[in-house]
Amino acid sequence: MNLCVVGLGKLGLPLAETLAERHTVSGFDIAPRESATVTIGATVAEAARDARAVFIVLPTPHDPRYDGSQPTSHLPARDFEYGPVKEALAEADDVVREDAVIAVVSTVLPGTMRREFDPLVTRHELVYTPAFMAMGRVREDFLDPEFRLMGSRAGGSDAGRAIREVWESFGGDAPRHCVTWEEAEAIKIFYNVYISFKISMINTVQDLSQRVGNLDADRVTEAIASATRRIISPMYLKAGMGDGGPCHPRDLIALRHMAERYDLGYDVFAAVAQAREGQARNLASYLASFGLPVLLTSKAFKPGVPYTDGSSALLVAHYVAEAGMPVRFMDDVAPVPPEPHAVLLVHDEDASGLDFPPGSTIVDPWRRYRSDRYDVVHYGNTRAG
Repeated sequence: MNLCVVGLGKLGLPLAETLAERHTVSGFDIAPRESATVTIGATVAEAARDARAVFIVLPTPHDPRYDGSQPTSHLPARDFEYGPVKEALAEADDVVREDAVIAVVSTVLPGTMRREFDPLVTRHELVYTPAFMAMGRVREDFLDPEFRLMGSRAGGSDAGRAIREVWESFGGDAPRHCVTWEEAEAIKIFYNVYISFKISMINTVQDLSQRVGNLDADRVTEAIASATRRIISPMYLKAGMGDGGPCHPRDLIALRHMAERYDLGYDVFAAVAQAREGQARNLASYLASFGLPVLLTSKAFKPGVPYTDGSSALLVAHYVAEAGMPVRFMDDVAPVPPEPHAVLLVHDEDASGLDFPPGSTIVDPWRRYRSDRYDVVHYGNTRAG
């Protein structure tokens, strides 16, 4: 069928190109885009006019200060910015064919679809189909999802027929959840924040090791990760760098706003944000304790992508600079500086091929790196022997 994706950014373009493996796909973005398989329209109207389904994959950003690469827990809680999504919805509702479905993919807080978006879409069915796809593996996660989710006004399984046909065209046996808008919004946002909970909780073991002694964080987390009945799965149950990316840190800000809006009487989300920052500060203090300039191996929030949104490495660097130590990134340094550094291995990947300044101390929060050329500290393992 004819499909349209509005918003061809880090998520939207790879999603559109994956959809184009089975369908005819057009797209629109305010920035110039190129694709071998997606027809790029000059306007939303041009891209969406003949589509049976229009996917709105626009960012719902915060002020840049809230992305998580700098401390955020002290800032006022605030909702996402919905302006671009609202503009696209109103324009798409005016131009798409009568039987089209308009699907919002962007992350929103519970209550947003009904309160903010539904009044703008008066001629077409409106559904919410949030993405559960990680940067760098959008195609893989779309083709093999943990589950597929659709939210609609009443939450019936007959909603969004065109979207369901898209799912069926790609096959697979992933569970499907057809729920109300509010339930789908909550599933998406709490899925993201649960990952932040897991990472912040498990990194607490790492901090504890540094203070108590005789404690290997990996022995603790490996045992916890084997508890697949109550803990559910071993994903994210390895202590290391903090949570990052364009979604999770900022979702905590939005959920703090939600806790205030609905007067829950408590704010567990602020505690998670503060834990993330405290863990980064502890790691930065440890790096600064060597009395050497600090060198981080990457700015990216995870390996294999160029993106720095919400980067835990940038947050650690912030606290290193705050401690008064010079800090730099290998992304920016060529050749390797000659003087010794305290080097932080930012990502959980093979670093055996990297060259570091002679005389440096390598701090590995993943506890995998070994070398005869440098002093290596396995941060989080203070167990003797």
